[in-house]
Amino acid sequence: MTEPSSIGLSTSAWNKLYRLGAFCGLLFIAGTLLDIFIGTSSGANLLSLPQTAAERFAEFSTNWRLGLYHLDFLNLLNALMMIPVFVALFAALRKTAGATALVALVCFIIGTALFIANNSALALFELSKKYAGADPGQQTLLAAAGEAWLVKGAHGSYTAFLGFGLILIGDFLIATAMLNGKIFSRITAWLGITGNLLLFIYLALVTFLPDVKSSAMLFSAPGGLLSTAWLILLTTRLLQLKEE
Repeated sequence: MTEPSSIGLSTSAWNKLYRLGAFCGLLFIAGTLLDIFIGTSSGANLLSLPQTAAERFAEFSTNWRLGLYHLDFLNLLNALMMIPVFVALFAALRKTAGATALVALVCFIIGTALFIANNSALALFELSKKYAGADPGQQTLLAAAGEAWLVKGAHGSYTAFLGFGLILIGDFLIATAMLNGKIFSRITAWLGITGNLLLFIYLALVTFLPDVKSSAMLFSAPGGLLSTAWLILLTTRLLQLKEE
């Protein structure tokens, strides 16, 4: 793999990259905890969420922050925070598992781009502002536009599967790359491998077998806990890491 000097970065620059990755990792962990807090305090579940565009517009009119949250806007911000983390992980693993780490980085960036492109939060928010002051005829058109956005980025849609799926594949591959060398512990690697594999199984089930959505949660909960533990450990390691 390419040595640091041939890329043109000094030891100090590599160390700053590790620190940036660790800082963004801390922000991601904070965002994850905020997600858990909001979801728990609001009593949100997939069956009780607004289902139609008109219902989404009504939610925005009463609580626009919760409306954005229910459309995965916080998850979108969290995904953006993970890009510097992945760049730092690639830098850390470039000598021991460079090819795998590079593929993981590419998968994660493409998946995040697809997730952002298909996310309907801001589009629905803007439509809701127009909907509130529109006449009945215009409201019908705005609701139809909102429905198109909901279908595009809905949980269980094929576009959502492609975006989230690539992100999880990137997570899985970078965790696999951690098994090579002694930069990250094997515990850290296996937490990432197991957690992201369970989350991918959950994603596949809710996409292709929606009738078993309740059973799919058996994979989601432990997968989320293991992945969170993985992120905490890898962030801690990035804080400690120094380029030799």
